[in-house]
Amino acid sequence: MPKRNNRHIIYTIDTLKQAIINNKQASFKYYSLDYKKNRVYRNNGERYFVDPLVVVWNKDNYYLICYDNKHERIANYRIDRIENAIEEEKERTYRKEFETLI
Repeated sequence: MPKRNNRHIIYTIDTLKQAIINNKQASFKYYSLDYKKNRVYRNNGERYFVDPLVVVWNKDNYYLICYDNKHERIANYRIDRIENAIEEEKERTYRKEFETLI
């Protein structure tokens, strides 16, 4: 499978940053790769709904740091494994945990 192109990552980062700026939730599909480099969608292929906090660069990858509403915890997701990111209409929920991360 070919590597994800930079355009995909740039658009995903832009969507996630806009959600942060607009104080909105974001949703996306997330996958990992199997030993044959085929996509294996997590969460049974359902969308993740998160309260995005920040996008960071670490060890040659971009990550989304966010509050994962389903798992009720702070989580991070590799942006090159995020597919179809959308800024949702629902506003982010303020959480006390954010204070320690900013």
